[in-house]
Formats: sequence, structure tokens, C-alpha cells
Amino acid sequence: MICKFQFPEIRKLFDRMAQHWTVEEEPKRNVMLKNLRLVKLLLNVSYGSVVGAVMMHLVWRLFLISFSESYKIENGSSIMRPQFFVTKFYFETKSSPAFEIIWVCQFIGTIFTGTAFGVYEGFFMIVVFHLSTQLKVLTLDIRDLNDLEKQQNFSQLLKPIVCRHLQLKRYVLTKYKFFHFEKLG
Repeated sequence: MICKFQFPEIRKLFDRMAQHWTVEEEPKRNVMLKNLRLVKLLLNVSYGSVVGAVMMHLVWRLFLISFSESYKIENGSSIMRPQFFVTKFYFETKSSPAFEIIWVCQFIGTIFTGTAFGVYEGFFMIVVFHLSTQLKVLTLDIRDLNDLEKQQNFSQLLKPIVCRHLQLKRYVLTKYKFFHFEKLG
């Protein structure tokens, strides 16, 4: 929502993507659907890796906590209670209510951060693959020029292809402007 107000170009990107999906010709639609399946697979892998990393860290930290509890029982020494992330606080965090609250807050923060990372990278991936698909569709249009050349005037056939190319060029510049600004500030 914030990006919508700060970057009206993002709305243009979505509008162009929706406009590009109105293609009714079978070969072009097949190319778009093929790349869509690939993007869905990559998004699932990306999301799975984020969730897997958070869960592996969770399991590791729970193992450390259970190990430190058993170590305390055997040795009778003071307990080491590891936080979800190694952090330094200016107050006592080993006591019972503070430890659990901080631990849960760090875990929830990790989930939110992983989700934000996944959404941003997923959006970038969708935009890049959409552009790739549109370039493939443009290639199909250029190949069809050879077959249709005998039926119509060449300049009339070339005009929509050039317009499409210029539209894709504006799409790339909008994408570059947004992601360059986001990544490099």
C-alpha cells in the first residue's frame, strides 16, 4: 500500500501485466502459461527455503534450550538460556517471564522478516519472468512476420510489433527505476 502511493509506476507495472494477459492466440498463451508454471515453482521453492530456514533455526534453538536444561539438572550449575538470536540487552533476560517474551517476539519478528523478504523477492521474480515471457511473445510475433508478409503491407505488420517493443522498453525502465531505487536507495 505504501509503495502504491510512493511509486505510481508500480500500478502501471500491474496494469501492463494485466493487459499482457489478455492475449488470445494459442502459441503466445502457451508460452505465458509455461513461464507462469516456472514462476510458481520458483516462488514455492523460495517460500519453502525461507520457512525451512526459520524452522531449522527454531529446532536448533529448542535443542539448545533442552540441552541446557538437562545440563543444569545433571551438574546443578546455573542454566544457560539461549535467546532465539544472540543479542545483548541492558537488562536481565534469563529470568522466566522476560526470557519467554523476548524469545517469542524474536521468533515472530523472524517470521515477519522472512515473509517480507519472500514477498519482495517474489515480486521481483514475477516482474523479471513476466518481462522474459513478453520478449518471447515478441519473438513469436517477429517470426510470424515472415508468414504474414505476403498478405499485407510490411510496414502495417511491423507497426504493432514496434509499438509492443517500445511498450516493453518502458516496462523495463519502470522496473529498473523501482528496483534500482529500492536496492540502492
